[in-house]
Amino acid sequence: MVRKLLFVGAVLGLLVGMSSVASAQAVTETITFRNVTETFQDVNPCTGDPVTLTITYNGVFSYTVDPEGGLHVTGTVAGTFEAVPLDPTLPTYTGRFAQWFGESSSSNSDGDWVTFNIKGTGSDGSTLSLNAVLQFHFSNGVLRVEFEMLNCQG
Repeated sequence: MVRKLLFVGAVLGLLVGMSSVASAQAVTETITFRNVTETFQDVNPCTGDPVTLTITYNGVFSYTVDPEGGLHVTGTVAGTFEAVPLDPTLPTYTGRFAQWFGESSSSNSDGDWVTFNIKGTGSDGSTLSLNAVLQFHFSNGVLRVEFEMLNCQG
């Protein structure tokens, strides 16, 4: 689940923004969506157990392409999830998640930031809690900052 959600926002923002790179002035757009549902296979982020994950979420993406071709993207996604394990002896988890991401790119640098939170309750009464913060920054092709904090309980 973490892999899927961490990159969905960044990829959508980049795809939407690329058509405006050659503009002579800054171009800004905001895209809002509601009640999007996706089902896919992933793993429980705390245990690694395979699950079928269904998420329903709302979100907003904003991007600006500046006159020099720099791209600035930000997005927020929040919603509910159900994680049904492939092993029926394990608990099913339901709960809420939220993600924020931002990216700023220019011809010689790229910076990305992500925060991600999950809170869920298992069918057996157990709890699942994940807090993740990721950041990286490239300048002139060199990785200058790389930070990842992952706190998972469940």
